[in-house]
This record gives sequence, structure tokens and C-alpha cells, in this order.
Amino acid sequence: MSRSGSPDASDALERRYRRLLAWYPADHRRIHGEEMIGFLLATAGSGRRRPGLAETLDMIKGGLTIRLRRRPYKGQDAGWADTLAVASVAIPAIVAIVYTAIFSWTAYNQVSIDAGVPAGMIALLAGTVLLVVLPPILALCGLRRLPLVLYFVPVLFVAYSGGGPIVSGGDGAYFLAFLLAAVAFALSPGAPRAAELLSARAWAVVCGIGLALCVPEVMNRLPAVHEQVWVRPGSMWPGGIYYTLIMITTLAVIAAGGAISLMRVLPSPVGRRLLALLAVPAYPGVAAYVSNWSSTVGPFSIDELVYLPTVVTACLVAALIWQSRRSSQPHTTVPTDQGPG
Repeated sequence: MSRSGSPDASDALERRYRRLLAWYPADHRRIHGEEMIGFLLATAGSGRRRPGLAETLDMIKGGLTIRLRRRPYKGQDAGWADTLAVASVAIPAIVAIVYTAIFSWTAYNQVSIDAGVPAGMIALLAGTVLLVVLPPILALCGLRRLPLVLYFVPVLFVAYSGGGPIVSGGDGAYFLAFLLAAVAFALSPGAPRAAELLSARAWAVVCGIGLALCVPEVMNRLPAVHEQVWVRPGSMWPGGIYYTLIMITTLAVIAAGGAISLMRVLPSPVGRRLLALLAVPAYPGVAAYVSNWSSTVGPFSIDELVYLPTVVTACLVAALIWQSRRSSQPHTTVPTDQGPG
């Protein structure tokens, strides 16, 4: 292939084209990289040392389009079984990270008051986090019955503490998360199958979502919130309009980033279905964050805004799971006895 212009200009142009190829995924560069470079150099004008603005933007757009494109699910689609298996591990991991942040904040405040943390509090906090992460770990070790029992322990505890059927508060969101993880484990192959589906990148995304959710948890516990430093006189929103706008923006960024990332790192059907599952506990949790754990949001009761949509979302997800499991069952055809002729 002959190149136009001086060798120095051609080499400089090729280097800049290769830098732009970094916007494309590694496997795409490996397969099509040299072909793309050859085509770009062959069609470039004589003496050019750098790509034009339109050409640069076009390559960036092409790379981002390929990166954001849904990955095909390679292998047999097991319906919701794989999604439930991932949920049985991902939900406890996210909740454990959030609980660790809450308990660390509690211990920090306790140190600032009493210059120390009682041993009983440390044991209680550590035991609670361990109780959340222990069932998936035991399931990975090949156990089934004991993890199944332990999955429902947080469900019963949160229900006993008052967050059971009331799905509109913060405790209700955790109750739904624990219940969803337990049911997901009961109806799926569980943690061993999840370990096959969750890559290192997927684990990083799951942990990243948990860490991101620590931000609104800490924001709700800042002294400025409780002292109403952000409150504007006459504001109809609990905690003030500034707090509400900041919290909504924070949660929107977390939700968008988490959704896009899960769709990228999980097989396409699993990622979509997992987002539908997570919407069940996420919606009341978002409302609790925005309302600053208040029972009202402006002129509305938190139950009026949250309870019915949460129940409808849960029913829709349950209907999708039921339909998928029913359609996956083999249909047997009863042979008819036909006589000769």
C-alpha cells in the first residue's frame, strides 16, 4: 500500500489514528484495527499530519457505539434462572457494603461521643454484616439447605423490627431486598451458577453500586441535614429544596451508571432481567432517600407515592418469571391412535 506525502507526515497521521482506535473495544481493534488503519491512510489527503475534526468525532462516535452495544448472550438462555442466581449473590453484596458504611458511620459518631466503641456494638455490627454475606459464601461451598434458611433470617428480622409489609420506608426497601435475594436463591441454582456468570468486571460493577449507594446513606446522616442548614424558609419539601435536588441528582447518576454498567458486564437477557428485579426494592429506597426518611413528601404521604407502584412492579416481575418458567416447560403431545388407512 502506497502512502501519500512525506514519510514523517504519514507516520504522524498513523500514530494519531491508532490513538483514536483506543475508543474501540480491544477485541474489535484486534480483529479490525489494521484494516481500519489501512483504509484511513489510503483515503487520507496528501501531506496530512492529523485527522480532521469530523473524522475524529466520527471515530469516537463509532467506538462508543460499539462499546455501548448490548452483548449477545452466548449460550443457552435458561430463562430467569440465571438472573435469579445472580440476584441471590449481587443483592447481598450490595446490601453488605451499604450496611458496612452505615455501621462505620455509627461507630465513628460513637467514637466522637464516648471516645471509643463498645465491644458489644462492634460484635453486633460485624455479626449483622456477616449474616448478610454468609449465605452466598456457604452456597459457594456446595451447601444448599443451611444457606436457604440463613437467607430468610434478615427477612424475618427486618419484618419483626417493623419494616415488613410496609414497603415505603428505608426498612421496607431493605426488607424487599432481603426477601428478593432469598426467593431468588430458592428458585435458582444459586451462588455456584452466579460465580460462572459474574466476571471480575461484573463484580467490580456490583461493588461499585454498593459503594455509590453509601453516598446518599451518609448524606442522610450528615449533621447539616438534621440541623436543616439547607432548608429554605417556607419550603414544602422535608429537608429543604436544596437537599431534595441534590439527592435526586445523586440517585439519578447512581441509577443510570449502575444500569448501563450492568447491561455491559452481564449477558444481555440476564442484565435486563436483573434491572427489573432491582427496581422492586430500589423504588421505595429512592423515595426514602429523597424524603430524608420522613413519612411525607410535600403534601403527599410516602405510602401514597410508593406503596402501590412498588406492589405493581413486584407483580409485573413475578408475572414475567411465572410466564418464563411456564414457557420453558416442555410441551408433550399426546399421540393419536389412527387406524390403518
